[in-house]
Amino acid sequence: YEEVREYAAPITFDPKRHDLGELVHEAWGHLASMREGKNVSFQANGRDGDLHCDVEEFSIRQVFRNILENSLAACDEPIEIDVRFCSSELNTKPAVRVSIRDNGPGLSTEAEQRVFEAFYTTKTQGTGLGMAICRRFVEAHGGEIEVASGNGRGAEFVITLPREQT
Repeated sequence: YEEVREYAAPITFDPKRHDLGELVHEAWGHLASMREGKNVSFQANGRDGDLHCDVEEFSIRQVFRNILENSLAACDEPIEIDVRFCSSELNTKPAVRVSIRDNGPGLSTEAEQRVFEAFYTTKTQGTGLGMAICRRFVEAHGGEIEVASGNGRGAEFVITLPREQT
């Protein structure tokens, strides 16, 4: 019910300057119980540059958490999750690009095309709203989210967020 309400509610936020690397690590920390007892490797690279963007902390942390949670659920052990950050541009403005890749089975062609649709899911439980909510949150920040699948070599979600809200 909460996911449906969250998806349907209008998005309003008051962006503040946050380090996206810190938000990824916080999201990863919230998943400690889900990865307990599992063989998991988590790496976050590219932190040598400025990772600050004007974002609403909760919603962007939730985007990272949803993607990381899906990776943990989709991958067989040993699970490998690799997060990379780099400076980028979005609509000719400075941005930060965050790539989250796992070593799971990847997505089918259909799943790759529909992953951001509301109520689409390949899981036996869940509402199918997690990734649709992610897209809404990212786009509300003027950003973009994309998915790529490596045909059995994992899935990669790429989030690009503008550094400043205009």
